[in-house]
Amino acid sequence: MQKVFDSNNIDLNTENLLPISLKKFINKGIVVIDDCYYFKDFATPYSVNDDLFDRTGKECFENKFYIDNYVDVNDDIEMLILGISFVKCLAHKLESYNEPFCIILDNHDKSVDIRFHKIRVEETAYLMEDIDNYLEDSLFLAYVNNK
Repeated sequence: MQKVFDSNNIDLNTENLLPISLKKFINKGIVVIDDCYYFKDFATPYSVNDDLFDRTGKECFENKFYIDNYVDVNDDIEMLILGISFVKCLAHKLESYNEPFCIILDNHDKSVDIRFHKIRVEETAYLMEDIDNYLEDSLFLAYVNNK
């Protein structure tokens, strides 16, 4: 993914402005239910079978956010920039919880989706440790409060 950033002169240290639709979504906040963290709009934790998912799995399942459902962008690079900006805003929102989180940006097939979960040492990681094994997608991970 770094090649994409470099070849398109994308500066990851520059804050990009989010469209109002994405700002509104982020500003609604995060809710905590049974030690699981959810986007407020997606807080339906009982839709997932407890036998199939641990808390990390529930968060990743429920928190899958598709950027293209909220903005009309046809340019892959612009979509990726919006995704990275969204991740930055989400990371800022999650910092206040003083818990470690992993934010996953998945860039694939002209779409960007984002999900997040609390990092729990007692539960299996959501992704393989070596993200280069994901051949189909380009993944970008951001860690919050991960000491």
